[in-house]
Amino acid sequence: MKKAIMMILVLATALLLPARADAQLTPANGTVKQLDGQGRLQAILKYKNGPLLRKRLYDGSGQLLLDTVYRDGKPVKIITYYPNGQLKSVWSQKKGDAQFYYPTGTRNATVAVEDISK
Repeated sequence: MKKAIMMILVLATALLLPARADAQLTPANGTVKQLDGQGRLQAILKYKNGPLLRKRLYDGSGQLLLDTVYRDGKPVKIITYYPNGQLKSVWSQKKGDAQFYYPTGTRNATVAVEDISK
């Protein structure tokens, strides 16, 4: 249970952190790729008619760690991954729960979660 609460806090923190893109560089439509100082991919942000639709965050080796889908500026689905590429957790506003997985890919727990975007 302690682990599930910690994961929920991590997911909520990831949602609340703003995407690092200058207002001048944020397109009304399109994709923004953010790179670190050494040219490695950090994030891919997709916009449509202004608002952010999807945010994908990567680690230093290019492995996808977080994939968030937005609707009307609020997250509706969050998927996290272990550094080895295995699924770590899935939260969906539609289902109203978060599912957690072991690094091996087997399901660990399912926790009911209220809408964390409020």
